[in-house]
Amino acid sequence: MKSIVLYSTRTGNTKMVAEAITSALPEGTPCRNIREMNKSLSDYDCVFMGFWVDKGTADDASRKVLENLHNRHVAVFATAGVNPASSHAQDCLKNGASLLPERDEPGRRRPLHRPSGKGHRDGCGFPATFQRADSGRIHRRRHTDLPLS
Repeated sequence: MKSIVLYSTRTGNTKMVAEAITSALPEGTPCRNIREMNKSLSDYDCVFMGFWVDKGTADDASRKVLENLHNRHVAVFATAGVNPASSHAQDCLKNGASLLPERDEPGRRRPLHRPSGKGHRDGCGFPATFQRADSGRIHRRRHTDLPLS
């Protein structure tokens, strides 16, 4: 399965999560800031799309990408300065994921969005976990199975 990891970041947190996801995927999987994209995504079977939360949903640049993702598999992840177990965090992720287009071609599926207590979203099977930094802010961190290199 050919995959790509895309992200939009304001503070660098979403980029860190995107890089952690990329490190768990086959070597050579691209990780790109959406502002630097210049290639069609139609060649990819799976797109991981990360955004930072702005006003309860994806930031403007990410909204445009999410609304046009027609790939067979899409995994959405987000970063925000709130408790990931809060209803606000869950709503923000759902709001961003709701921007994805409905099924529009035979054989293409709408991505799965199944919330759990730890921010898990299943589209390509990558669970995300969170950790509180010393400053007290919530940061999305690597999955516990990933190396911390």
